[in-house]
Amino acid sequence: MKSIIVLIAMFIGLTSIQGQEIKSLSEKFEKVEFTYKELPGKSKLRIMLIGDSNTEGHGAYRLFLQDLLLQNDIEFDFIGIRNSNTPDLTPNGFKSDKDHVAFSGWRIHEVQNAFEEYYKQYTDRIKEVDIIFFMLGTNDMIADVGVHGPLVSPDTMAFENAPKNYESFLNSLFVKYPGVKIYVGNLLTTGISIDGDTKEQVKGLEQIQKNVISFNTTFIKNLPKNNKIKLNGGQLYVVDMFSLFQPDELENRFHPSIGSYKKIADCWFDNLRLKN
Repeated sequence: MKSIIVLIAMFIGLTSIQGQEIKSLSEKFEKVEFTYKELPGKSKLRIMLIGDSNTEGHGAYRLFLQDLLLQNDIEFDFIGIRNSNTPDLTPNGFKSDKDHVAFSGWRIHEVQNAFEEYYKQYTDRIKEVDIIFFMLGTNDMIADVGVHGPLVSPDTMAFENAPKNYESFLNSLFVKYPGVKIYVGNLLTTGISIDGDTKEQVKGLEQIQKNVISFNTTFIKNLPKNNKIKLNGGQLYVVDMFSLFQPDELENRFHPSIGSYKKIADCWFDNLRLKN
């Protein structure tokens, strides 16, 4: 069982940060790699990708999305605060744009805290964004159950607090980027248990899936009519990512295979074309 956990941790780039409460932001940022990049020209579509390991991990969907944009002659620039965990080339051989706002294993409020701190210090570097693809919250569903450590630190209030943290982050983005279009992906399905899982872990995985379904259907689905979200001239769309995968298609409970991330990229791109 230990070897399985180690392999999973290696795959998604998790750090020891996630297994403990951090006393201050500065402690956490000492281990965060930020990107220092000039803003693109006005003609380019500025796209920010916000998420967890399903956005960060080994390029995740980001490289497939870049290929789709390039193949369709869309001039773009990914705007972000990190360039971690990204291969140098896309699947089609283009030089990758590595910038993103994603942290493997982090919860909603943790990603927002990192983003807010960076924005406060380096506003000019990320002050203009046209499109945001936002897929975040799986680790809040996991933390609530607390049986799949050390990947995510347990927090029995994580599920209960997720909606207000989600609203807080979205409202902050709409304030900082007036007129922005935010595409919110609902949470991916949870995978099936793997060999060596204890009864507690199997039961916990079932509860995580219930959390995911509940969060998707009672909260994310209703975001466009949530009067707590102040659009500030922007637009908010919900994109169905949950239906893209069956539980047995996920490699290690919570992540698609590297190649399967193309489904997510296709979904983002199709929605981008439909609503622009």
